[in-house]
Amino acid sequence: MDNILLLIKFFKEKEFADRLLNMGQVYFNVATFYNESTNKEQGDSNEGAEWIDNTPIVNVKVTHPTIGTFEFKPVTTSPSKVIQYNYYYLSFSLFALTSDLFDKNGSYKMNSSMSEFGDTAIVIEDHNKFLTALTKELKNRNIKYEVKSVNYRDLSNGRVELTPFDKKQEHQHQRELRVIIENTENKPKSIDIGSIAEYSKIVRSCLLTESTLNFERQTNDKS
Repeated sequence: MDNILLLIKFFKEKEFADRLLNMGQVYFNVATFYNESTNKEQGDSNEGAEWIDNTPIVNVKVTHPTIGTFEFKPVTTSPSKVIQYNYYYLSFSLFALTSDLFDKNGSYKMNSSMSEFGDTAIVIEDHNKFLTALTKELKNRNIKYEVKSVNYRDLSNGRVELTPFDKKQEHQHQRELRVIIENTENKPKSIDIGSIAEYSKIVRSCLLTESTLNFERQTNDKS
């Protein structure tokens, strides 16, 4: 996402939006939070997965120490999805508004499902300044991190290897830029980077999800 225009963070509670705006409090959550969430946008049973195996199970073998070995063949409609988890990271995510989202008329309509993340949003106008401040603080604390855009994939066929930057296609409207850090204590972690109010604005989420966004290009008219 080299063509980022704005970063947007949605919040259920305005209190947490205020903390990010005024203190620069960046909250990294555990993967299990998303496994257990009932929110259709936040919930993701694949979060923290190293691999998913969707290969159908065609045979179940039972071996008894004295009776012998028996085999059973489940019906083809039986569930067969197996997930291997590795909760080695915490994550912080933002919506990345990029120039390629806009149509030829310079318009973009955000998916209304984004409102499920909460009623409040912070629009970060200087994404470079924000990410620089965050990564600088992580380096100062000797915290290992990665910053990447999420790759949305079909995770329903065969065996699929995953990283923290792979998610199912159904979530591609979230346009997620993700920052992950190492999970050393198996609990959420907050990192304060200082106020971001100078280059960010707090708004109601509906302003973004119920409106059409339009961009304007700089003009060279000197008249």
